[in-house]
Amino acid sequence: MHQQELKQYAGQWVALEGEAIIASGSDLPKVVAEARAKGIMVPYVFYVEAQEKGQITFGL
Repeated sequence: MHQQELKQYAGQWVALEGEAIIASGSDLPKVVAEARAKGIMVPYVFYVEAQEKGQITFGL
């Protein structure tokens, strides 16, 4: 995926629609609500975890 782009979201939840980031933030229910407000009823949401050495990890 786009590791460089995701660095700015370290420590946040991110909702995707296709390859577009449609919502992000530290509060999961708010991220889901924002995605649903944009018409995405079942958004793909994952957490971006900061890692040492400039790497990031994401997952549910």
